[in-house]
Amino acid sequence: MATTQNSGVAPKITASPGSVCKVTGDVVTMKTGVGLCTLKAAWAANTYYLAATANQTVTAAPHGTVTTITNTIPQTTHPLKVEVYFTVSNGTTTKATGNVTVTAASGQTCTGSVASGKCLLTFTSPETSNLTATYQGNTDNSTSTSVPYLLTVN
Repeated sequence: MATTQNSGVAPKITASPGSVCKVTGDVVTMKTGVGLCTLKAAWAANTYYLAATANQTVTAAPHGTVTTITNTIPQTTHPLKVEVYFTVSNGTTTKATGNVTVTAASGQTCTGSVASGKCLLTFTSPETSNLTATYQGNTDNSTSTSVPYLLTVN
């Protein structure tokens, strides 16, 4: 909300609810990835003007994410155990947090944190399977699933 004044009275800006947003100086910060924030500018009366207010509502929405399987590396001592590497991008400089679950079409799963960027998938026999990685999301980032990644385990 940009404000102007020609009365010589600077407006006071407030935000509510405090659980969703806050105002510090002239900067509004969304405190959560979802919710409605109402900004209110209030100008006090003076000799020439009556008091006035203006409201603006802002909707916070989680960042969209893209989950990608970037690589797979079988363990040399246990070729049926495969490290699956993944990334989650949310298009901002603040990295997404939380977990990613990798699922093979044949049913095996493993879970790793976004921070580690990998998990260990264990197969019971050699096979070829499509893998998908699903980021569970959080209050600031939406859920996303990778495109299938073809893996052959020998």
